[in-house]
Amino acid sequence: MPLSEDAALAVPEGRPEPAAKPSLRSLAFRGAAWTLAGDGGSQLIRFISNLILARLLLPDVFGIMVIIMVVQQGLAMFSDVGIHPAIVQHKRGDDQAFLDTAWTIQVLRGVGLWLATCAIAWPVVMYSKQPSLLYLLPVAGLSTVTDGLVSTKFISLERHLSIGRLTAINLGSAVFSLAVRIAWVLLSPTVWALIAGGLSQSLMRTVLSHAILPGALNRFRWDRECARELMSFGRWVFVSTLLTFIAMQLDKILFVKFIPLAMLGIYNIGSNVSRIPAETVQKIMAGVAFPAFSRLKDRQGEFSSAYRRIRAPLLAGSGAIFAFLTLGGPVVAQVLYPALYQDAGWVIQIVAVACWFQALESTNVTTLLALGQPKWLAAGNFVKIVAMAIVLPVAFYKWQFPGALVGMALVELPKYLFEAWLVRRHHLRGWRVELATTGAVLASAAVAFQLHVRASDWEHTRTKFLVAGACFAIIWTPFLLWARKVVGQGGEAPLGTQGAPAQ
Repeated sequence: MPLSEDAALAVPEGRPEPAAKPSLRSLAFRGAAWTLAGDGGSQLIRFISNLILARLLLPDVFGIMVIIMVVQQGLAMFSDVGIHPAIVQHKRGDDQAFLDTAWTIQVLRGVGLWLATCAIAWPVVMYSKQPSLLYLLPVAGLSTVTDGLVSTKFISLERHLSIGRLTAINLGSAVFSLAVRIAWVLLSPTVWALIAGGLSQSLMRTVLSHAILPGALNRFRWDRECARELMSFGRWVFVSTLLTFIAMQLDKILFVKFIPLAMLGIYNIGSNVSRIPAETVQKIMAGVAFPAFSRLKDRQGEFSSAYRRIRAPLLAGSGAIFAFLTLGGPVVAQVLYPALYQDAGWVIQIVAVACWFQALESTNVTTLLALGQPKWLAAGNFVKIVAMAIVLPVAFYKWQFPGALVGMALVELPKYLFEAWLVRRHHLRGWRVELATTGAVLASAAVAFQLHVRASDWEHTRTKFLVAGACFAIIWTPFLLWARKVVGQGGEAPLGTQGAPAQ
């Protein structure tokens, strides 16, 4: 299968032969660059949106939106049948019958999700004691219908590591959504502004996926064999994503009962800042590493080389960012957010440690998925859920909300170790860079704790920032120099040969 976005053109007689198709390695690095640019742009837009809206809306509004997002994400993950990874990985991923059948399933799932959102609204009201959700949830749930209509051309370009146009669509939709949110909130500073922004982003993304991406338009089709293969692949993906939702959102589900709505909104803002580097790692692994690993899964030497070369710089770079957040969380909150949101500072510090382990996990999860073993992802999430169900309530009872957040960081450890062990069974090395980076992150967290205890009476933000910056440089400068050397020795095998690998 060709790896480029456009089909090869016939060469008229007398004209030179076209240049060789880019190697999988060059496509992977190009895809990573586009993913970083796109994710950086998206995160910047979201960050600007949070800064503006935090000055225009009360924390309670963000708390209501947290509940809406948990419900939407929960229903989406409960019904995930693995359409996206199936198209990326499957040998029939370029077959139009396969794509149209996948799109048909996706559309039906979107409509079903909206009906489920309407049905679950009343139980959510009873659990959260927020009557407004009875009508907010069905309106917000309309985005599941528009998301279901997104063209499979979106996934096909990702399959071939052609990320540029996808990045443009995502960024354009995010900018449009930001404009809608700001305009609405200036007219009416309520939760409806956030809901309108989400709906507008989903609608814009869907329209653009059909209008400007190359390839055939999707149509309703049901190929029994294609449907069987999609469902077979998605069986374990469904179980895994179901458990992933519980593992990722159990904190918010419990905190709805444990803490005030305003604190829930502040927690969401702080945790969103902490999750930025983890989400970037997850997107690169899913959008770049997963397609590359899927093509190389039968070539042990090249797979091992790709695994080392992609992960080492990701972990070194994201680890440094997490360390900065653990050291400078309160300073970040003090500089960026108004007085009502200052508690986001210590939330950033604690959640950043938990998110570091999530970044580690995402590199191993993607590897196992590319190797065709989604069942082990379900087992890893089950381990985390059991740990959370035990640790979070006990930690909250003993040490209140800060203790529960520390408990969240601790429960990530068994899941990480389990999934890392599974990856090592495939003779993929990685302990050295993982343990070294984790040690540097935890050292930064220990310094941050000491600064909090010993310098709690400091009044000057500048002084706190300088001390935290000096500690960061002392810990991370030698480590990043070491990581650079490790990346340079990441293996001699290339990521891929010229042209497309056999499907």
